[in-house]
Amino acid sequence: MTGYRNKYDWSGECAARGLNAEEFFVVKAHEHGYDTKKAGKEDDMYRKIDFFFRKSPNFHPDAEDLGKIYSTDVKAMKKISRQDAEPQDQWIWIELHGVNEGNKGWLYGGCSDFIAFQTRRGFLLVPRVDLIAKVEEVVNFDARVRTPMEAAYKVYQRAGRVDEVTLIEKKHLMNITWEEWK
Repeated sequence: MTGYRNKYDWSGECAARGLNAEEFFVVKAHEHGYDTKKAGKEDDMYRKIDFFFRKSPNFHPDAEDLGKIYSTDVKAMKKISRQDAEPQDQWIWIELHGVNEGNKGWLYGGCSDFIAFQTRRGFLLVPRVDLIAKVEEVVNFDARVRTPMEAAYKVYQRAGRVDEVTLIEKKHLMNITWEEWK
């Protein structure tokens, strides 16, 4: 697999972590009885879809949604600050506006059915529409901050950039998670 590398990802660490998360997603999907197909470049770049997946008839022969194809955007575990030693899975970065002018970001501008958040043990598959509702419930959009350490439930915008992100605690995702793959 090859992946997109943002111009601000100087070391390539974020792109590599994202690629590893995508490979891990495929492994976990297969372990849980799902077939996967990597999305094409257009779907990836403009629709924010990394994979299409469906229940495998070999694992789920009687599933009501057998044959239904789902789409997902895979999100790797992230550091809270670039200076942190390791990525963590207790706080989740949510992109409210993308890095380019006019890019609505993956939450509001994406078309995927699910966002697959990587955890230390697997993935949380969260319906994107439910995530939008949860973010709008817990984030104070009027509160703007200047550092990632202040970004919990507030809007953080890096200096000189147009992207907007927020941090929410993983616990807020647990009651809207469709499936957890461990």
